[in-house]
Amino acid sequence: MSTQTMGAGTAAEPRLDSARADGGKWLWLTVAASMFAAAWGGNEFTPLLVMYRLDHGYSPVMVDFFLFAYVVGIVPALLLGGPLSDRLGRRPIMLPAPIIAIAGSTLLAFGADSAAVLILGRILCGIALGIGMAVGGSWVKELSTQPWDSAASEGAGARRAAMSLTAGFALGAGAAGILAQWAPMPSALAYVLHIVITVVAGVALWRAPETRPAQEKSERRRLIDDLKIPSAGHR
Repeated sequence: MSTQTMGAGTAAEPRLDSARADGGKWLWLTVAASMFAAAWGGNEFTPLLVMYRLDHGYSPVMVDFFLFAYVVGIVPALLLGGPLSDRLGRRPIMLPAPIIAIAGSTLLAFGADSAAVLILGRILCGIALGIGMAVGGSWVKELSTQPWDSAASEGAGARRAAMSLTAGFALGAGAAGILAQWAPMPSALAYVLHIVITVVAGVALWRAPETRPAQEKSERRRLIDDLKIPSAGHR
């Protein structure tokens, strides 16, 4: 056994023992919370479209572009997040997601009268959501299997990941619409609430153990090869 392998095993064992001691069956929630927050941030903008048009004077075309802008962030994050987390581990790729989401909501909260700021905020929220979907989903599924959660049923990880995103999409849009309609600071309060939720989720995320250690450089394929989609006929 090589020295590198021994070192990796020694480093992983204390973390695994610690995770079991802390109640490993709940560890998936530490990642699911950040997925929930990312989904909240991705969809909270949608019910505010009419507000931006009527209260801030944006044209229908510009408002639609605001809605579309997050695709510019989510698509590359979805494409690159999975392969990069396979190479470098789940933690290094997922941990920045709450920070990116907070930055996006901060821009949206204070940039209601600037189209450029709103577009940048939407792109950042899209990046956070793409990372949450691609990396967070895999991480939750791995934390829902042995040795992290031996009590989870088959398929529990996929259900947990899906419901975390679904809850974030639904509650984010609902809360934003209610706050914009009846609460003060209609252009900012929904985003402030999202920032608070994301801070709490981001702190919890640091407790999540790594389930996919970084690959040695010699084991990595070219990134472009990881992005290729195999033929449908490939076994």
